[in-house]
Amino acid sequence: MQTSIRKPSRRGIRAIEIGVAVLRCLSDGRSPISLKEVAERTGLSASNAHFYLASLVETELARQDPVSGRYALGTYALQLGLSAMEQIDAISAARHSLYVLTEATGFSSFLNVWGSHGPTVVHRVDGKHRTVLEIRVGSTLPVLRSSAGRVFLTWLPSEMTRGLVEAELAAAPPEDAQEALEAGNEADRLAAEVRANGIARASGTVLSGFTSIAAPVWDHAGTLQAVVSIVGPIGILDDRPDGMPARTLLQETRRISACLGWRAEVEPEDATSRP
Repeated sequence: MQTSIRKPSRRGIRAIEIGVAVLRCLSDGRSPISLKEVAERTGLSASNAHFYLASLVETELARQDPVSGRYALGTYALQLGLSAMEQIDAISAARHSLYVLTEATGFSSFLNVWGSHGPTVVHRVDGKHRTVLEIRVGSTLPVLRSSAGRVFLTWLPSEMTRGLVEAELAAAPPEDAQEALEAGNEADRLAAEVRANGIARASGTVLSGFTSIAAPVWDHAGTLQAVVSIVGPIGILDDRPDGMPARTLLQETRRISACLGWRAEVEPEDATSRP
């Protein structure tokens, strides 16, 4: 992977920017890399690359294998990464994205986390289309019938979701019992659709006349941290997996995940079994 050294957009210290480009080379590699590879990826001469690597090793941002001579990230780089992750949480990282989503699509967007009673709304931004008054900050959503709940159902361990799924099925009114039972029996199919599409969809199942789509937010280890959803009127919100709202939603949830340290090559942790 080529790591280009860009021209600074404002006054800064050029040497630091080049040093960061060298660090990115070490970060992008799955294993220690050679001086030659660092030089090729950054466009530096071998002597200049060695100069920067020596300084990085001295400050423990990099380390050099004494046998192979190859370079990798050092112990202080690890400490910096851990400190950065402690200072960024999913809620603060997602706030801006909710405004971006709402501005781009015109529909209300929601940030949901897993609480003691299931999917819980912790932040919302209202769109210009018909407002969803029934879903407020603090609202708890169903696991089987909401798009956010289906994302949690797909990616959380089954022992975390099983009790709530069973409670939802048991609490279903008689006229909805068969529908609820079918939803429970189709949990595997719902999860497969979420994995295949990257998003979940639920139309008319939580609020009559409304549809929603939702996508996961991952952390550095590929663990589900939150779910972002968009809700709008049926027939107005395009809830197709390849529609503009879904594409924008995935773009923003991936951006949030990247802020939490997630990288595309990190496989998400899947639920071990379905309830």
